[in-house]
Amino acid sequence: MRDKIYELTRGVINTATDLILLELLVIGDLVSGPPTMARSLNRLQAHFQFLEERRLKTAFHNAKAKGWISQKGLLTELGKIKISSKIPHLQPQEKWSGSWIITMFDIPENQRRARNILRSYLKEKKFGQLQESVWISPYQHHQLEIEALGKLHGLEPFIYTLLTKGIGRMHSTQLAERVWNIGALNKKYQKYIEEYSDTKANRLEGASSFLALVREDPQLPSELLPADWKGKEAFQLYSYICGRRPS
Repeated sequence: MRDKIYELTRGVINTATDLILLELLVIGDLVSGPPTMARSLNRLQAHFQFLEERRLKTAFHNAKAKGWISQKGLLTELGKIKISSKIPHLQPQEKWSGSWIITMFDIPENQRRARNILRSYLKEKKFGQLQESVWISPYQHHQLEIEALGKLHGLEPFIYTLLTKGIGRMHSTQLAERVWNIGALNKKYQKYIEEYSDTKANRLEGASSFLALVREDPQLPSELLPADWKGKEAFQLYSYICGRRPS
């Protein structure tokens, strides 16, 4: 099962230390008997058998040395801050201005590295790919960031950005569905709710599954989402699983 969790969190939780902190965040209070360093380490070894034992122990003791794990083997407040900074969150939904930002580029092959940096930025900011080198986002504040990125890497002659109220003849919600496949993501959120509402479901797997979904979520304004959008409900369930009240 932990192998599955490792795969679910790949790209979000990339180190043994962060995986340990995530485990302690979600089920750190379920140690049988008085909490001790030895009990926590033994449980982690049983759960993460896919990790080399020496690697796991090193990560555990390093986390303790940095104050992320207490003398009793539990997550400290500092540890919670550390792992929370690595976890993608659903951001408060912005009210949509009604405009799209379109980014187009035609960057020469001899500037491939800079082109890859731009593409990585667009993916990180959850731009949708309309065509091969045409990307869109409902968040127009990215325009200044893209222009600064282009200037930094000498790409200004090859990048074009513009703001527009509409793209083609499609309604905005239809466009969002086409570019980001919102309907399929909504079904995944619904499946998540059905599977992990069961109190017997594995808590760490439930938290990891949600993180994988957030990584897919472009976090569009509510005006572009289906009326029955399940993302917020899934987040509330994830917060409950982690023992935290949703903000």
